[in-house]
Amino acid sequence: MAKEVRIPHRDLRNPSTCSTRVEEEFRRAGLNVHRHEIVTMEDDHDRGERVIRIETPRVTVGFGRRG
Repeated sequence: MAKEVRIPHRDLRNPSTCSTRVEEEFRRAGLNVHRHEIVTMEDDHDRGERVIRIETPRVTVGFGRRG
């Protein structure tokens, strides 16, 4: 399942706080920067936002046969 995060461009102008702002938005969406994958990162110039689409990893648990 993919999620979408939108960050205003005004929050990304300062290069020293850009990374922390992205991490903050991930946390608000209930995601982890190190675990979830960014599928696309685009700029919506009409709205003045950066749109980040994130894919949540699928976790499968396999139970082997014993015996």
